[in-house]
Amino acid sequence: MMRIPLRLSGDAARRLILFLGMIILSWAAVGPFAEGTERTAHPKWVSITAGKGHSLAVKSDGTLWAWGGNGVGQLGDGTTIERHSPVQVGKDNDLSFVVAGYFHTVALKSDGSLWTWGLNEYGQLGDGTTEERHSPVQIGRLN
Repeated sequence: MMRIPLRLSGDAARRLILFLGMIILSWAAVGPFAEGTERTAHPKWVSITAGKGHSLAVKSDGTLWAWGGNGVGQLGDGTTIERHSPVQVGKDNDLSFVVAGYFHTVALKSDGSLWTWGLNEYGQLGDGTTEERHSPVQIGRLN
């Protein structure tokens, strides 16, 4: 079985694990969990993250999946509907990494472009506004 490093990030009060490489479970953590900790993943998932009450994962096919709280659009599915199981975010298949903030999300595509969505009360999305975004908006490109 091929081993792929997996970066876990997000809220210290929650952890994500892979179960049999197909089912993602999340639960309350009992202690601190260092952001950016490396774990080994099943080849199906390459990046998982948890925010205050939402979780996201990038599959090896480059698609983005999200679930959990969505009151300010932090799932990026264009709604504010809470999702109790993973839903695909958009139709893109070129995502390489995702990080959840408290109530917002930042994603990196394979072409180096950065995308954000969710709460933007303090301008944390980086789009030059303080408007809440329910769908991904491009904010730049890494060189």
